[in-house]
Amino acid sequence: MSVNFQTLETLKTKLDSYRPLPPAVVANLHESLVLQWTYHSNAIEGNTLTLKETKVALEGITVGGKTLREHFEAINHREAILFMEELVQQNAPLNEWDIKQLHQLVLKNIDNANAGRYRQINVLIAGRNINLWKRCMYRKRWRILSVGMTHRQCSCIRWNGQRGYMVNL
Repeated sequence: MSVNFQTLETLKTKLDSYRPLPPAVVANLHESLVLQWTYHSNAIEGNTLTLKETKVALEGITVGGKTLREHFEAINHREAILFMEELVQQNAPLNEWDIKQLHQLVLKNIDNANAGRYRQINVLIAGRNINLWKRCMYRKRWRILSVGMTHRQCSCIRWNGQRGYMVNL
């Protein structure tokens, strides 16, 4: 798929001509973005809710034939997005508590015993030859990485095997 930058630039100019957007339009766009992000993120992880079912679940209605876990995955994902947006608005340094809070929000009512906690056991990915962090290394690596970074500065943080941290600023 090739990207036609001229078409994108034309569309952006057209959108900019409508700015500032009315608050109702901004709210509608935000709701749509959160819905799409939640649906696609959960689908990647194996959640079987359709886009329409995800919308219904986010409205607080259960969908017949779907597990409560799938409903909580959608609801929790939305809550984690909203929490992260609050952190970005504060423009404070990203810290260990924030990451653990996000983890707690994602696992709420799904795995309460482990929500917001470092792994207590090492994990493997079946069929993959990937070196995952040893459970004792999480805190040490997080403290090394988190010094001085703000939420707006880092869009992606990941451990990249033997080469170290990859941070897209």
